[in-house]
Amino acid sequence: MDHLRRKTLDLSHLQALVLDEADEMLNMGFLEDVEWILEQTPPTRQIALFSATMPEAIRKIAKRHLNSPNEVKIKSKTSTVETITQRYWQVTGLHKLDALTRILEVEDFDAMLIFVRTKTATVELSEKLEARGYSSAPLNGDMNQVLR
Repeated sequence: MDHLRRKTLDLSHLQALVLDEADEMLNMGFLEDVEWILEQTPPTRQIALFSATMPEAIRKIAKRHLNSPNEVKIKSKTSTVETITQRYWQVTGLHKLDALTRILEVEDFDAMLIFVRTKTATVELSEKLEARGYSSAPLNGDMNQVLR
């Protein structure tokens, strides 16, 4: 945005723009910024918008900025193997690692998946768990599919 305002970035020849994880941008409070950036792009550009969910705010942006959009919904069948127990804990605040360590200490498990927000966080958390004596490996989109 700063570059656009200072005119050090020229979008006049932009042909395509991808908005990935639009719902996450909304959750993080960036929707007004995204809207402003879209207004700086040429009307002839193509936009691809991807979002796991389609809240009303995202639908409004799509209606305002997309030309004859097509919505693709992917239905997935989710199933759980009966021998797997699923639970989740939502932990917030500064003591996340301590809370996670406590869960690992008291829960009986053979394996565990821990979800974090970013690829970098997968590596950082894995290193911290290893330092605390737990066998851990990060899984993220930067890894080869076979390795995952």
